[in-house]
Amino acid sequence: MGSNINNNGNETLFGVTSSTEGFTPFSVDSTHAFYVRPSDSPGNRLVYDIFDGNKFVLWHRNMLIALSAKNKLGILTGKEAQPTPESPSYPYWEQCNDMVIAWITNSLYKDISSSLMGFSTAKDIWTDINKRFGQSNGSKYIQLQRELDTITHGSSDIAAYFTRLRTLWDKLSNAYVGPDYSYGALAKHLEEQKLYQFLGGLNDSYTTCKSAIMLMSPLSSISRAYAMLQHDEKQKEASSPIPSFSNESASFSASSSHQNNPRGFRQRIQFDSKKSFPPFSSPQVSSLFCKYRKKSRHIIDKCYRLHGYPPDFKFTKNKKVASCV
Repeated sequence: MGSNINNNGNETLFGVTSSTEGFTPFSVDSTHAFYVRPSDSPGNRLVYDIFDGNKFVLWHRNMLIALSAKNKLGILTGKEAQPTPESPSYPYWEQCNDMVIAWITNSLYKDISSSLMGFSTAKDIWTDINKRFGQSNGSKYIQLQRELDTITHGSSDIAAYFTRLRTLWDKLSNAYVGPDYSYGALAKHLEEQKLYQFLGGLNDSYTTCKSAIMLMSPLSSISRAYAMLQHDEKQKEASSPIPSFSNESASFSASSSHQNNPRGFRQRIQFDSKKSFPPFSSPQVSSLFCKYRKKSRHIIDKCYRLHGYPPDFKFTKNKKVASCV
């Protein structure tokens, strides 16, 4: 325990002020971990989802965030050690410890919380929960790591490829239960490994852009590398040739109606926009032969008996005039 001398010459010891006149009541500063706010209640639940034995990492992370916001993480980590029963701060620790225990058990299913009744401190409860449920994430961590090693760019675009990697990276981070590595050299190393994994799975067509990213000093961030590769992808799409379609000739098939085509033949009509048909008496027409009527000078594709006569045909036209008369 430390002590200091205030401006009035009195000695302050963890909130205990002594003077020649005697002792003033002990109090805890509002910034101390032992301080319980008036709004704090043992009936509060710090997280939305109650832990039932599944999704431990998500529950664990949410609880740490909530307890950190309450300035109570030191109770769990042991940073704020349990004082001796003779210490004037012991009642405040005891009150704070009971409050944290209530918050933890309120966030657990009854079967799990009932199994923790043998522990008297929040630190021991938190340690037991981590030992029981935190170790099971090791196999999931290995499984996700293997899945990451199999992902390649393939036929997907840059956005879809990066999204698949980012999803697995987040799951891998959530499956990790251990010391915080958000800062320092280790965090930088892990980010570099993600960049190498992202670049390593790209197709060979992005070799030039990939080499430019690798030569950057300092090494590019993942977000910047993603933006550069997406820009390169858009340039490739803009410079790719547009397929052309010839309009010199076209053909289409259509099923003729039952009235015009009682035998169920498929009608195939062909037309050419540039070539004109030869005269009926030309040698080219004379060499044609219809397999349906067994006659020359036309083919089965243009057989009127099979496909029906056109409206302006001379025989059809005369019949229409006669019927009107």
